[in-house]
Amino acid sequence: YKYIHQSLVRNGVCQCELEDQHWCEDEDFHIHYVRKNISFQTICDEFTEPIPITIEGQNETECEQWSCNNIYINCDSVWNCPHDEDDVGCDLSSTLNCFLDYHKCVSPHTNELICLPVNQANDGKINCLDATDESTLCREKYQVEFFNNFYCMGKSYQPCIHFHQLCEDSINCDHGDDERFCVKN
Repeated sequence: YKYIHQSLVRNGVCQCELEDQHWCEDEDFHIHYVRKNISFQTICDEFTEPIPITIEGQNETECEQWSCNNIYINCDSVWNCPHDEDDVGCDLSSTLNCFLDYHKCVSPHTNELICLPVNQANDGKINCLDATDESTLCREKYQVEFFNNFYCMGKSYQPCIHFHQLCEDSINCDHGDDERFCVKN
């Protein structure tokens, strides 16, 4: 960790850059990068990015040429397709083996790994801790900062927090979702 004076936060000079991530903890530089670049995972994922980027219209242009489930995103632990079929049947070395059309996720009620049917992904109902089964939830709420967000169950003010706020011994979610999984598993 690095401590900086409060006057150096958002002063236009990056003091706390995360290497190779185009993200600066003390500035909003990552927002400028995101506004100018579309990640591969967000192309043709049936969610039009709300950030004003012009690539012949938007990131959902000519999607018939892109298969959602392809070798570049298959089994990358990021659910990219509408029903997240790009990560079905992956990680067979795990202690929990699910059927081919099921996903592994953590139950928000028990903090245990469960097998979730793919038809329950992106159905509007949260079945997994941090809403990993509802991949557009934080993206819809927070139009700029949607990368690697963790959804806090039952939190009304800023329900999506950054991944770096997980497991830091500081409760950021109203119900402590961001810390309880770290302790138990």
